[in-house]
Amino acid sequence: MPAQNKSHLRLAHSGPVNASVAPQGEPPYDGGMEARVAKLEDFVVDTRDRLVRIETRMDTLATKEELHKELHSLTWKVLGGMGAICAALVSVTYLIAKFVH
Repeated sequence: MPAQNKSHLRLAHSGPVNASVAPQGEPPYDGGMEARVAKLEDFVVDTRDRLVRIETRMDTLATKEELHKELHSLTWKVLGGMGAICAALVSVTYLIAKFVH
């Protein structure tokens, strides 16, 4: 790699490559390694950008605890409203039975 490339890659083994392990002319030793690494680096940048967008979107979502708290609050509001409606219907039925008869 060129000296000016600030890649996080480092050489793990600098000794000669065994010919039985690395046949000439076949991937990954066919001379196209730099192109493949460049494609992978581009893919990493794209993946990092996508991950940032996902994390940003997740910051706006409610947590499980917040969702549970809101559903609990809403449940009691619905039950209170249903109780008030039932009380009003019972009262109207009583008034109709007492004064219309």
